[in-house]
Amino acid sequence: MFWQKKKKPQAQENKSEQEKQKRKVNQPEEFTLCLEANIKALQDILHNCSDVVFRCLTVARRQAYLVYAQGMINTDLLSKGILQICFEDFTQEARDLLEELKYRGLAIGRITQSNKVDSCIKDLLAGKALLLLEGYRDVLVLDIPGGEKRSIDTPQAEPSVRGPMDSFVEALEVNISLLRRRLATPDFKVVSLVLGKRSHTNVRVCYMESIAHPKLLEEVLRRLHLINIDALLESSYIEELIDDEPYSPFPTIQTTERPDKAVASLLEGRIVIIQENTSFVLIMPAFFQQFFQAADDYYNRYFFATFIRILRIAAVLISVYAPALYVAFTTFHQEMLPTSLLISLQTQREGVPFPAVLEAILMGIAFEILREGGLRLPRPIGQAVSIVGALIIGEAAVRASLVSAAMVIVTALTAITFFTVPTLIIGEAFLIIRIILVMAAGVLGLWGILIITLLFLAHLTSLRSFGIPYLSPAGSLINLNLDEFLVRAPLWAMRKRPKLLGQRNPTRQGRRPSPQNTGKK
Repeated sequence: MFWQKKKKPQAQENKSEQEKQKRKVNQPEEFTLCLEANIKALQDILHNCSDVVFRCLTVARRQAYLVYAQGMINTDLLSKGILQICFEDFTQEARDLLEELKYRGLAIGRITQSNKVDSCIKDLLAGKALLLLEGYRDVLVLDIPGGEKRSIDTPQAEPSVRGPMDSFVEALEVNISLLRRRLATPDFKVVSLVLGKRSHTNVRVCYMESIAHPKLLEEVLRRLHLINIDALLESSYIEELIDDEPYSPFPTIQTTERPDKAVASLLEGRIVIIQENTSFVLIMPAFFQQFFQAADDYYNRYFFATFIRILRIAAVLISVYAPALYVAFTTFHQEMLPTSLLISLQTQREGVPFPAVLEAILMGIAFEILREGGLRLPRPIGQAVSIVGALIIGEAAVRASLVSAAMVIVTALTAITFFTVPTLIIGEAFLIIRIILVMAAGVLGLWGILIITLLFLAHLTSLRSFGIPYLSPAGSLINLNLDEFLVRAPLWAMRKRPKLLGQRNPTRQGRRPSPQNTGKK
């Protein structure tokens, strides 16, 4: 068949295998004193890597080679440093040339020294430059990160009306600097890891040393070290591989693109994981109530923020239960509706050929298709397709008597309230619950809604995020803090950190000074 690969001749296959084995055997573990042999070893390992540049130089009357990958280093800074040492006459003895270059000659970036071939290859492909000198085993590794990077922009997935307007980018150093600007203290620690057998992806684990619990940090690092995968292309890979509940629709690890949100989590005793080549960082542990909190809650007045938070939770309940309640009332419990409303609903459904449960499921699927289509198209076109498509399809379906007008209203209300969730990752779980509730309401009415609700509540109480109950602090009456759940308490009243996270340093701030002690008479 055309998709099957043609087998190579046996002689050619054996020859290629022999070449691979020969190249592998001839690969040295350490560099030698012969520069040509070292360059030959690097070229054999990096054969067919056309983006790797081998530049021959003369440094202190010695032949040298500069090796780097195009587009991954700051070539302007590297050129200035290399030109400086090429035209400088070093007076030190030959045995001190490397030390003089390392500490005085090359005033660029961070410089390390190594004679291991594998280590230098990893550094080279990670975006560093190698300087090899004739007569030296050691190689100077120049850390000069560069290349094209996306500039810091406003948050796209988590916009806010008031507050910082910067977001994480794909550059790891930039993301660390965004946190360091807000936490200018040596208590902010960053642990470096390299994960992925083939991608060698740089990962940083951030925490506050005097706040984060040591056992939590130890557990996070243990799970990260157990990752054994070819490549990490996005932080969602790490999220799935270290998740406590991989079979649950509810996320137990929070993602964010906002540096202020990550800093607030660090100050509560949580751990933040940053991966290169992605603008979303991971926050752990994550609780159910966190997904209903927005950054604006802490930048507005506390009484208004509390009202918005309660309104947001009410909107989510409407989004989850509105279609199921409509199906239950119109199918099983008509006696619970006012007579005038019941007559109006039955009049609208006279020509509809589908039962209410199928009608609700079809409308829900149609809305998700429109939302997905608008998301995948370019932004200006996608918004027009979503709005126009919803209006035209809804009106045409009602005119054709395929769905009732009341069902269109319920679907529109469900769609609007669905987008009030600050973190859309929890919306995926609510979508699954909504579909199951509609099916249960179509079979058992209100009893089906009650049974499914109890089952999901039982499931939520059984979840853990790094060993901590998922419904914390609402799941424990002893550790219940209203300022961590429904109410956004005033900042001057939030003196303590979350009890389940800040055991090492529970005090967040001192007492608020009374007006009598502020110098006013």
